[in-house]
Amino acid sequence: MEINKNKLINWLIVTTILLVIIYLSVFVRLSTLDAPTILDYDPWWYYRHALEIMNNNLIPPKWDYQTFYPPGRPYEVQLGFEYTMILFYKIAQLFFKNISFMFIAKISPL
Repeated sequence: MEINKNKLINWLIVTTILLVIIYLSVFVRLSTLDAPTILDYDPWWYYRHALEIMNNNLIPPKWDYQTFYPPGRPYEVQLGFEYTMILFYKIAQLFFKNISFMFIAKISPL
């Protein structure tokens, strides 16, 4: 089977560019892991809701009392990332007994 050199070179260039992009994105994300808390609003929102769902036996609440204080607002159903964080936390607890949910929330976007 003969391999076309141009196709191989194009494939290597594209693969190299993708690997550099992945490396840079992980490097940028890892630079914030030393912070004691989550540094942005959206990840904090997901962390807060994931913790609330986990403490409520995996049932999402009907009302979010911590937004639009004092009345709150109905809970917006966006459960993919919250349940993913909970799953990562439960798996990590099997290997590391003292791992915190905050640490899992910080590394879960990786």
